[in-house]
Amino acid sequence: MSNNIAVPATPAAHRPPTSSAPPSAAAVVAPTVHPVSFDSAQIKHDMKLCSDCVWDVEDLRDHQYRIGEVLFDPNRPDAIIAVYPTGSGKSHAMRVIGAMQRGIHLVFIPLLTLSADVMAKFSSASQSHGSVRAYHLDELYDNNKTRYQEVMKRCADLKRSTVSTVFLFLSPQHLCKVVSARTADLYSVWRRFCASREYRGFLQH
Repeated sequence: MSNNIAVPATPAAHRPPTSSAPPSAAAVVAPTVHPVSFDSAQIKHDMKLCSDCVWDVEDLRDHQYRIGEVLFDPNRPDAIIAVYPTGSGKSHAMRVIGAMQRGIHLVFIPLLTLSADVMAKFSSASQSHGSVRAYHLDELYDNNKTRYQEVMKRCADLKRSTVSTVFLFLSPQHLCKVVSARTADLYSVWRRFCASREYRGFLQH
């Protein structure tokens, strides 16, 4: 009896590729993504300048500079959660960064009493480096519809190249209550500012 053992042939689909086989499309290597140049020192300089010129506050705290560095860095996500104690300067960081970026800024605050306190901090802005305005949409909508529509139109008419800054304070309840074309337009304009405006430096707009 023969002791030969027959080894079954490997199916073609299971054979390892030979060196003569053409390269697979999956083997294409993706191009290397290089980080965008970012000057942290320039951001700190501009934050200090804006704080002094627009808000009459000569300097900022370390964590306020840090918030600005993270938000302006194009290599980082465009969202941040800053949790600090009451009185630590969160509102000042927000108004400095807003005045540097220009355009529309939505500020959601659930408590009307708290928003009134924060609104007061935005009334002292110097107008010498561009218009800086703050509006409480809840109050305008409830008490002065005509003024409310004027603010909505002004925001809708703003161009991306604007040197104006508009802070819009509102509660989440306001968005649920107001269903209008103007509100939808405002949200679209705000999204356009967020998505396509590039920071070109304070006083260089």
